[in-house]
Amino acid sequence: MLLAVLVVALGGLVSMWAVSSYAHRDRVLVIAQNVSVGHKITLDDLAGADLTVDPRVAAFTVQQQDQVIGMVALVDLAKGTLVNPSQVGQSQLLTAGQVLVPLQLKPGQLPAVGLAPGQRVLLVATAADTAQTAPPGGGTDPIEASVAESGVPDPSTGVTVVDVRVPQDAGVLLARMAAGGNMTVVVLPPGGGK
Repeated sequence: MLLAVLVVALGGLVSMWAVSSYAHRDRVLVIAQNVSVGHKITLDDLAGADLTVDPRVAAFTVQQQDQVIGMVALVDLAKGTLVNPSQVGQSQLLTAGQVLVPLQLKPGQLPAVGLAPGQRVLLVATAADTAQTAPPGGGTDPIEASVAESGVPDPSTGVTVVDVRVPQDAGVLLARMAAGGNMTVVVLPPGGGK
């Protein structure tokens, strides 16, 4: 009999905990569709979800939605994940040791599908004269970069302006390569190497 009373009491406590836990759920923002790094967050990218969020987890509530719309994804955001304040920002600022270099690229110097913010690329110096080849060991090493922004091709010239982030020590060399127009952009796989 005492065992039955304890089981009933324990069941009541578990039920109270479950109801209390459910009642303290927060309506938080989650990603409604996959969002690429560099994408400006829109209303269509966001959804609400009722979750019990640990106070140690940083997340935006649905009431903070207006603060998130217009921010930029600083990393790739997967559908269904919480919107974490460290993953979105006002802009893709340069980090310490980085510079932003504009490139004027003609058709054939970049993939026909274009480039997107956040893509990792390799900038390869090419000979000024297509019949000329770089001397062995005398060429410039490729420069790894990330795309900050890619414009639309100019209808009259076909030139596309692409802004890339590179380490500061490579900035001057890349600016010289860009001024000469002697480079080709190679897209690297996400998370992959050269």
